[in-house]
Amino acid sequence: MSQKSNAQGKNLGSLRGAQAGHSLVKLLNIFHLAKKNCVEKFISERQKKYSSNLFKTSYAGEKMVFMCSPEANKFMFANENKLLKPWWPRNIGKIFEVLDKLSESKKQELASMRKNVSTLFNQLDAMQKNVGIIDSIARKHLQTHWIDCKEVVAHSLAKKYTLTISFRLMLNVQDSATVEELVKLFNCIMSGMFALPINIPGTKFNRAIKASRGIRKKIEEIVRKRKIEILENIDKSLDSSKDLLSLLILEKIKENEEVIESEIADMILVYIVAAYDSTSTTIASTVKYLAELPQVYEEVRRDSKKEDTKVKFESA
Repeated sequence: MSQKSNAQGKNLGSLRGAQAGHSLVKLLNIFHLAKKNCVEKFISERQKKYSSNLFKTSYAGEKMVFMCSPEANKFMFANENKLLKPWWPRNIGKIFEVLDKLSESKKQELASMRKNVSTLFNQLDAMQKNVGIIDSIARKHLQTHWIDCKEVVAHSLAKKYTLTISFRLMLNVQDSATVEELVKLFNCIMSGMFALPINIPGTKFNRAIKASRGIRKKIEEIVRKRKIEILENIDKSLDSSKDLLSLLILEKIKENEEVIESEIADMILVYIVAAYDSTSTTIASTVKYLAELPQVYEEVRRDSKKEDTKVKFESA
């Protein structure tokens, strides 16, 4: 949460924590820990030094407040777009230019659309269809990247798996070559997010900015083709909900609004970014703890084989 002044004009200076300085040493330390997947060390050290629940510090070149308790999580989720607003560090905004371009009205539209999409995708028929798709992708992914492999890098593969699902459910992209191209661009972006924000040719940060533009252009091409496909078969398409892209386009058509390719592509990219890290990290953490706790793994395995836990879903 970015450190801001409150409504009464008082700042957060009374919070315990480090002063506002953005020393190069601290910045380098943060990126070093991020590269080693040890960012939690940065947090835990300051929890011990200042407060286990709430403290302020500078992180990635920005003044921030860290809230580290279940109560804080509840507070944040209950007050989204009320007391709190979504915010991105400047280096992330430079990579994902769309985040800097979003007006307040567009942010409100995204928040409203997210609720509508969530409701739609949680409907029984949509869940049955999507579970079948996810199951098919999972089986193919395990067969290709896990089974009979001497070494498995779980977190990297979880990221690839997450992106494959995102591209399928959001864009209905099934062509393996297109998926590989999009995954490659996205990995370049994520690599630049945890690099020093130096925008000169040859740096990871610069390559990430270029990759972000490349993936947005690719998504715009997909949007353009889908819009033509839907308009040519409008009667059939109105009853279709095969992916998020179709839903967004159809929503615009129903509201008699212009379908702008770049705008739809920006929305899709925001959704992919939002789904990427939390989902892949959750999958990797689940694999890690199941490997470390064989008794839990056996229980999960046993439950999954019970006949009374069968789930019916459409095949992909």
